[in-house]
Amino acid sequence: MAARLLIGVLAVSGLGLALSLVAGTVLLRDYLYGRVAEQVSGLSQAPDVRPGAIAPSRLCEVTDAPAVLPSDFRLTVIEADGSVRCRVPGDQTGPPVPSVDELRDWADDDAAAVVRDDSGSWATSVDAFDQPGRDGGKGYVMVAISLRNADLTVQRVAVGGAAIGVVVLAVLALAGRMVIRIGLRPLTDVREAAREIRHGDLSARVPPGKPGTEVADLSTALNSMLEEIQRGFEKRRESEQRIRQFATDASHELRTPLTSIKGYAQLYAQMAARNTGSDAGTSIAREARKDVEQRRAEVVSRIDSEADRMSGIVEDLLLLARLDQQPELVKERVDLVEIAHDVLTAARAGHPERRLDLKVEGPVEVEGDPGRLQQVVANLVTNAIVHTPSAIVVAAATTDGVAVLEVRDDGPGMPAEVQHRIFDRFYRADVGRSRRSGGSGLGLSIVRALVEAHGGSLECVSSVARGSTFTVTLPRAS
Repeated sequence: MAARLLIGVLAVSGLGLALSLVAGTVLLRDYLYGRVAEQVSGLSQAPDVRPGAIAPSRLCEVTDAPAVLPSDFRLTVIEADGSVRCRVPGDQTGPPVPSVDELRDWADDDAAAVVRDDSGSWATSVDAFDQPGRDGGKGYVMVAISLRNADLTVQRVAVGGAAIGVVVLAVLALAGRMVIRIGLRPLTDVREAAREIRHGDLSARVPPGKPGTEVADLSTALNSMLEEIQRGFEKRRESEQRIRQFATDASHELRTPLTSIKGYAQLYAQMAARNTGSDAGTSIAREARKDVEQRRAEVVSRIDSEADRMSGIVEDLLLLARLDQQPELVKERVDLVEIAHDVLTAARAGHPERRLDLKVEGPVEVEGDPGRLQQVVANLVTNAIVHTPSAIVVAAATTDGVAVLEVRDDGPGMPAEVQHRIFDRFYRADVGRSRRSGGSGLGLSIVRALVEAHGGSLECVSSVARGSTFTVTLPRAS
């Protein structure tokens, strides 16, 4: 692009210089020719070549040419029939003699004429005179001067102008290259940024140009586009990472109950084979069979428990999948205070040793699905019971036109890196994923999805050794 711009500038500049040189040369030549023509015309009518000074008929008798003509001038006396009587000075050639008709026309015209021959161009002026004793016949005096000096001047000016034009084009090429390079520097920056991005550096940006210029607008638009592209790539990487982590965690969570079911099934088969081969007639055999029956019942119970666990994980995944599709929930007027009371009542029955308090300020009504909202509160309370040994407080109130429900504890709290991922699916702070330290890691993900499906938000504020607070904010019922 820079080369094309430079070639275009030089082409236009060269054409302009050439036209200027041609026009100047033509004007100079016309000016010089005009000056010489004026001198010739004036001299042909000067007294020293007119009757009264030196008669035209006696010019051929003059031997002292400088006394009659200035230097470089040529004078030719021509008879009426067009023949040359003499030339002054006599040792010099003059311009070609025109025909009699041309002599007659030139004599009637005061302007000088230009004639050309092998020796060059001549500016000529013709004047007629009477020839005594020749029956009224007229002769002609033609004064001429060579235009070689004028032509040489024009030629030198043309050559000098062409040389100057070449120098000007060379200087213009150097200066234009620098100016174009400076002017295209923003595009060079764009190219360098594109190269960096192509090599994987998505943080590369185009330097901003001077405010208010087209380059600045282009840089701003490109940087905005690059920021969007970078955010898109980062989101895609995060999404891919979440998908990989999700697949890993889901596989782990489902593999555990499947492995347990498979092991218990094999144990059940072994006990059945052992029981078939035993002697049913002895008391020892009856006792062994009774023990096998008890162990078989325990195995069946374990299989049923693991199947329930796996079914629960699958149900949670299906629920999250449905919530991702933003379904229409059942909307009715619901009091969060009643839901919190029912959840805490059930939790006290299952954990009588735990302190579970409810703090409310009158009814807190919202529009939503009662069953899903109860699932939200139950999951938050269960999460607090499982992960903290401390007292748990559930508070509900209305403030600034929204309903707020909080689940607080004064347990060990969570570090910042755990808070950042606490709502991710299958995420658990326990990397060993022991069943004694928590569930499948879907509870808080379901809570957030349900709250967002109701048009609300879920936040967690926690600090190590100071406990955690989960805050649910929902639109207040109108």
